[in-house]
Amino acid sequence: QPARYRWLKDQLGFDPGRLVEHACPALQEWLADIDPGSMTLSFPAAYLNNPSSMFGHTLVRIDPPRRPADARLISYTIHFAADHQGEEGIVFAAKGLAGGYRGYFSLLPYYEKVSQYSDIENRDIWEYELTFAPEEIRRLLENLWELNQQPIDYYFFTTNCSYVLLSLINVARPTLQLTRRLPFYAVPIDTVRVLTDEPGLVRMAVFRPSARTRIGHLQAAMSPAHRRLALDLNDGALSPDAPALGELAAQERARVLELAESVLRYRRDTGALS
Repeated sequence: QPARYRWLKDQLGFDPGRLVEHACPALQEWLADIDPGSMTLSFPAAYLNNPSSMFGHTLVRIDPPRRPADARLISYTIHFAADHQGEEGIVFAAKGLAGGYRGYFSLLPYYEKVSQYSDIENRDIWEYELTFAPEEIRRLLENLWELNQQPIDYYFFTTNCSYVLLSLINVARPTLQLTRRLPFYAVPIDTVRVLTDEPGLVRMAVFRPSARTRIGHLQAAMSPAHRRLALDLNDGALSPDAPALGELAAQERARVLELAESVLRYRRDTGALS
């Protein structure tokens, strides 16, 4: 357990010659696969169809150095959630409030979560790139290695994804003492607020709109007649080579086709396409 060894060494000042640190090949291989260079807090907005996400959610994405922004969907993401075994509604709320579930960390490709949150659940996502150095992120990951698959009692308003992930982020730079700034409860927006209120901790913010938001933006930028053309295309009532489309200017035709394709993709991803 390298993280625990180094912490004890710092706290107790023992002689490393008498208590030698041993390398962990499995940990080194795991860290090399993740290749930490930068860290981003991801905040998917609220999803009212699921009680566990009605206040939003938080994730931590780890990006390798020099990975371009358009390739970060394949980066790893740290996720913490309750294992509710499919229980929903009143049962989930009651057990979540009383600590009836166990929460677990998981490490998943970011594109899986974006597909779930943005494309299927239609949740806008805000991303906040943080200014932690690679060695600080490595400290966080070494602690996550020790926590992996270890259950944590999950409480809906206190020991939830917001509090636990903020505690993990604090491991990267313990002097921040981030969790002390939370009230007696914690919701995902509190995590965002704590991090953005810390001077110099957020390098940049990126907005990743959901499919529904993108469709709304496209619709707002065109006339009702052009929106009707796009919907007719989507429903199969109009052919892509119909004269009504051929008469449009190239840019207008492109917008109509883009809206039709976006609506079709949205219907497919949400299961509305029969």
